[in-house]
Amino acid sequence: MKWLASAWRRIAVYYPLTLPGSALCALSIYLFARSAAMREPVGLFLSSVILLLLLLLALLARLQAVRFTARRIEWHSSVPLYSRFNRQQQRIEIEGARSWWFYRMHAVLRGRLVCSAHSSFSLYKDAAATSGDHFPVPLYLPFSGVLHCRCSFLVRDLFGLVRAGFGPRFSRAIPIRPPILTQQDLPAVYAAGGERETSRSASPEEQRYYMREYVPGDRFRDINWKASSRISEIYTRISPLTQDQTQVITVYLRHFRPPGGRSTESLESLVHLDFVKGWALAFMRQVKRLQDSYQFRLVTADGERLLESESDIDEAGPEIGTLGFVPEPPGLFHDPKDRLVVVFTTPYDSELPAFLQRRPQVQAHLFCTEVQQADAAAVTVVDLGYAMVPGALPRRWMRLRDKPRPMVAIEENQTWTVVDRQQLAVDLFGPIPTRRAS
Repeated sequence: MKWLASAWRRIAVYYPLTLPGSALCALSIYLFARSAAMREPVGLFLSSVILLLLLLLALLARLQAVRFTARRIEWHSSVPLYSRFNRQQQRIEIEGARSWWFYRMHAVLRGRLVCSAHSSFSLYKDAAATSGDHFPVPLYLPFSGVLHCRCSFLVRDLFGLVRAGFGPRFSRAIPIRPPILTQQDLPAVYAAGGERETSRSASPEEQRYYMREYVPGDRFRDINWKASSRISEIYTRISPLTQDQTQVITVYLRHFRPPGGRSTESLESLVHLDFVKGWALAFMRQVKRLQDSYQFRLVTADGERLLESESDIDEAGPEIGTLGFVPEPPGLFHDPKDRLVVVFTTPYDSELPAFLQRRPQVQAHLFCTEVQQADAAAVTVVDLGYAMVPGALPRRWMRLRDKPRPMVAIEENQTWTVVDRQQLAVDLFGPIPTRRAS
């Protein structure tokens, strides 16, 4: 098999025609043979001109490829990549290379995006440039995971008839991080009551000196309800003796669903999982910016990890991006000292009620995604059309929606509170207006 792979690589580098060029060449040879047999000078002339033109174009492309092979070629792949973000790119550098008029240099990326153990997408991206010093390769990826891809280089004419390969073939395994959520998707805390004032200057600065904005994890008895109702934002009392103390918030990212084989995967379930990954990271970044002394203990099926700084949160992105749906492990981390936990989950998490009931002494703040309801007035739309056609295609058949299933009932009580719900919909053929779920 090695000799076959080697032969295929040689054909990919040295075969001079593209698919349209090969079809045109075959048609010209047929026209030449038919015209020669029937002694038609017009047909002989046209077919000869086409064949000579293809030969000239291929020769000039090969000469440029020989020149570019001696140049230094680098693929700068260290820039972080995020799912569902269309203003990102990989940069190729071919030192001092510049294509001739009527030709372009092409970087072709092929590979697969592994989203989970049972789901992956085929990737194909062809980017063109006239100068090797500025050679961006735009990328849009529908989901987080690991992108296994290889990059090859070609010289092509503007009509796409001839080709000439050059340079080495690079291979990369690039982690794709969860999506960067916009401000409207971030969790927010609202005042429980009171009238809204148009100016915050009405509250004395002396009263706010030992207060800060409420962040999940603060004790409710420390909330200054009087000041909060006046300024329409929740503030927490802090003592000058304790404001520099560190507090650890346990965050559960529940990427769990019951085992059901490959048939349980769908585009819809991947959308929910990817959104929850980005939501958890956005929550931790937001709380960290509000109160730098807070730290996070992130719990997943792979174990628990302490995130002390915002850089630790960013470094956890690639690891979180590789998480797929798995059954809940029996020994999931639990600290008996926890009095408040933050849980991010999906409607596929049927073990969530049992998880909460096993921890009656813990106050749980829930952030959960929901399947779009038929009468829903507001949904968050995930547009896959740009990625699916033609950039990324599922390597196996995947359903758009899951089969009908009982929804996980999450009713609020004294032990757990649903802080935010987000309804998600999948759109394959272009975006529709996006509004936040109430």
